[in-house]
Amino acid sequence: MTDQNNKPRNDLDLFTGSNQSKERHRSNPGPDHTVKKENINVFSANIGWLYYKDYYHDIPFHSVKKKEEFKPLFEVKNQAINSRQLSRYPDEVAALKLDYQTIQRFELTTEYPGLVTGLGNPHESHQEGEYKLGFYFDHTTGLPVIPGSSVKGVLRSAFKKSPDYIKYLLENPPEKETPILDIDIDQLEKEIFDGEGLSPYKRDIFLDAVIVAGGNMNQLFLAADFITPHPDEFKDPVPLQFLKVLPQVTFRFQFRLKNEGLISIEGKKSLFERILKDLGIGAKTNVGYGKFKE
Repeated sequence: MTDQNNKPRNDLDLFTGSNQSKERHRSNPGPDHTVKKENINVFSANIGWLYYKDYYHDIPFHSVKKKEEFKPLFEVKNQAINSRQLSRYPDEVAALKLDYQTIQRFELTTEYPGLVTGLGNPHESHQEGEYKLGFYFDHTTGLPVIPGSSVKGVLRSAFKKSPDYIKYLLENPPEKETPILDIDIDQLEKEIFDGEGLSPYKRDIFLDAVIVAGGNMNQLFLAADFITPHPDEFKDPVPLQFLKVLPQVTFRFQFRLKNEGLISIEGKKSLFERILKDLGIGAKTNVGYGKFKE
């Protein structure tokens, strides 16, 4: 799409209604595959758009002969993503935070080494320097979010795998909360996650968890990380670079819970918070990713 001056507009321009063009770095290789500057909004564009739509644009796959020559080209793309500061997105953060009386919420902060989500989404051209794995972004704002379906899935898995664990949490609540005794965990699971026995209007709803605070003084929230799989014990491992959410980044978990059934709204919210702190969420939780603290 173009504006009235026949200049290209990106996704963020469409979202904000702005026609103003800002300078950014974009890969525009010349004969020596160097990177030039163009008046396209990389440093203000939607991050999800940069990662999935713009990332491979202008990469000269037809002319680069060696894989290592791709590395400096992708470094420009990666830097445009990693350098984002959450303080530049006040309107987007405000739009994702659902500050309504009918919404229950709590905030948790990522711990080292951070959070990864959406790794199953395709994102690879088999070249050096690129981010090899997928990532999950909110489509409209481009900010990282944890899908509500993932939140619901993690919580339900705790009920499925260890009913005794859920029973223990209910019988041993935090200070000042009332213990919940002699409850049918199987029935509670079906009630919360399937809405069994409840009208569709009285069922609990699990919303996306959204980012609300950056991870350091610079308000950065994204960074590169590496995994090193060993497919063959007789060959050197090949590190895979991927995108993650930094430690010390705060997410708001949001729900629309109903005061129906076996436990109250506050009882559900407290239970969900404790499960997420214990189990974590996202990919690679078995090696420490996706852990949270208050």
